[in-house]
Amino acid sequence: MIRPFQLPQVSFRSGKPDLKGLPLFVVGIPEITENRPPVLPEGAQPLEDVIHRGDFKGRAMEIATVYPPMKEPERLMAIGLGDPAKLEVHLFRRWASQAGREAARLGLKTITLRLPDEVGPEVVSAAAQGVVLGCHYDHPRKTQGGVEAIVIHAVDGNQDAVDAGTALAEATLYARMLVDEPPNTLTPETLADAVRAFEADGVKVRILEGEELEREGLKALVAVGQGSANKPRFIVAEYSGGDGNAPKIGLVGKGITFDSGGLSLKSADRMMHMKYDMAGSAAVLGAFRSAVRLKLPIRITAVVPSAENMPSDVAYRPGDVIGSYKGLTIEVDNTDAEGRLVLADGLAWIEKTQKPDEIIDAATLTGACRIALGRHAAGLFSNDDAFAARLMQCGRYSGERVWQLPLWDEYDLELESDVADMKNVGKSGPGGGASVAASFLHRFVDDTPWAHLDIAGLAWANAATDLGRPGPSGFGASLILTYLMERSGRGGS
Repeated sequence: MIRPFQLPQVSFRSGKPDLKGLPLFVVGIPEITENRPPVLPEGAQPLEDVIHRGDFKGRAMEIATVYPPMKEPERLMAIGLGDPAKLEVHLFRRWASQAGREAARLGLKTITLRLPDEVGPEVVSAAAQGVVLGCHYDHPRKTQGGVEAIVIHAVDGNQDAVDAGTALAEATLYARMLVDEPPNTLTPETLADAVRAFEADGVKVRILEGEELEREGLKALVAVGQGSANKPRFIVAEYSGGDGNAPKIGLVGKGITFDSGGLSLKSADRMMHMKYDMAGSAAVLGAFRSAVRLKLPIRITAVVPSAENMPSDVAYRPGDVIGSYKGLTIEVDNTDAEGRLVLADGLAWIEKTQKPDEIIDAATLTGACRIALGRHAAGLFSNDDAFAARLMQCGRYSGERVWQLPLWDEYDLELESDVADMKNVGKSGPGGGASVAASFLHRFVDDTPWAHLDIAGLAWANAATDLGRPGPSGFGASLILTYLMERSGRGGS
C-alpha cells in the first residue's frame, strides 16, 4: 500500500513581517561588488556586519546566518541570489529550496521567506514550489525536522500563486514516492490500488486485468506482461472538473513497474534501477492527482498501461508478431523495447474511447534521448508544433525543460517490416533511436494533437541537485500539471 506524506501549510503575506520570535527569517541578497553595494530588506540590518567583514558576498546559493539581539528574528539567514542581471525564475526555486533544506536541517517547525520587491506572482509560485521541495529534500515522507508552516512575504503576489507552486511540488513528491517504491511492492496490481485511492476525491477509476485485457483488444500490453507472475493492468482514471465544454485532456503514462529487458535481457548494471521504468506513469499520476485536488475546471482522463517485463518460458520473444488495440501488427525485434508497445495500446485506446482534445504521454522510453540531450532536458515530440510550443513554455515556467526533436518521415521508414505492419525498433541500429521510437508511437495516434515526453534522461538523478537527493526526480509531473492549470485558466502566474 502506498503510504501518504504530509505537506507543510504555505501562506502568502504582502505586509510587513512581524519578526519577533520568528524561528527563521530568510532573505535573498544579490551579489555584492564595489560598484553594487548591498540593499538589505527591512529586518535584515543585522547582516550588515557580516557583509562589511566580507564574510558574505551574495554569490548564488551562498549562505550566512546571524542571531540578532532580542531575537527579532531568532535566526536571520541570507542566501545569495548571484548576479542581479541573471535573476531567472528557476534561481528563486533553487533559492527557496535551499531555505527549506536549512529549516528542515535545523529541526524548525516554521520558516518565513522574504522575496525581493521587484518580483511578481510567477516568482512567488516558484518559491513556494522550491521551499516545499526543500523541506522534503531527502524523501517525500521525511521532512527531517518536520516543517509545518511556511510564510512567503512579497510585494506582488497572492495566495493563488502560492497554492499553484505548492501543488507543483506535491505532484513531484507524489511521483518521486511512487518511483521510490521497491519493485517487489510496487507491481501492476499495487499501482492500480494506488490509483483506486483517488476515488476518495471523486475520481472514477476503472481497472482492466486478466481476460478483460484480451476482450478489450489490448494485445500489445498483454504480450509484454505475459512473462511475469505479476500480471498486467490497464488503469483508467477519469476526472470531470468542468462542464461539457471544458477542455478534455488525455494523459498516458508508461507503467513498466520493473524492466528486466525480457528475453533481450539487460546487463546487471543497467537493470539495477529499472524500478524507475514506471516514472512516466508516476509523472502522469502526480499531475492528475494534484489537478483533482486543485479542483481545476477541466476534464482529464489518465491511462496507465502497466506490466512487468520479465523473461520466462511464457515470455514474448524476439521474432514474435503481436497485435495491438489499433489493429496494427508488430514484429518484435527486441523485447527490451517494450515501453512503446504498452504506450501504443494506451494512446490508441484513449483517442478512440475518450476523444480528448489533446493527448500527452510520458515515458522513460529511450537511452538515445538521454544521449541526445543529457540530463538537462527531456525530449519532446509532437504532431502539432503549436501544442509543442505551449508545452515548452510550461516547462520553462515549471522548471522542467523540454526540447522538441524531429518526427521526420525518414525515421518512420526505419520501422518497415517484411512480416508485420511495423517493427518495434529501427532497422538501422541505435542512431536516432528517440525519434524512431516516437515515430512508432505516432502511428497509434490519428488526428488528435499529441505530445510525447521522453523523460529517460531525467527521471532518475545520479547526483544530488538543488531540488532533490539522488534517485527519483519526479520529472514531468510539474510540467504536465502546469499545462493542465494553463488549459483550465488557472495558471500560477
